[in-house]
Amino acid sequence: MYVQDLIEEDSARVWELVGVQGAWIYISGYIQALSLFLCYADNFPLYSSSNKMPLGVKGAIKNAAIKEGGMTEEDADKWIAKLEREGRLVEECWS
Repeated sequence: MYVQDLIEEDSARVWELVGVQGAWIYISGYIQALSLFLCYADNFPLYSSSNKMPLGVKGAIKNAAIKEGGMTEEDADKWIAKLEREGRLVEECWS
């Protein structure tokens, strides 16, 4: 199970925190090591690209905005971009 799966499972709480209360989101980690771990762990599917984790997390947050916040896909994309511009969604991933 990945962090984006947990965000999807608890989308109502994520929306409440980020969409309603204004929480900040930090996506951080050593992507290459995570990808290598996922490639060799029997229980996890193989990720072909090291950038999928940040994109998956953003996608799960976007889905929370659509499902719980009633946004359209286009509005959710704009909202994610706004979070990034405001510094409320910060991605610090390296490989």
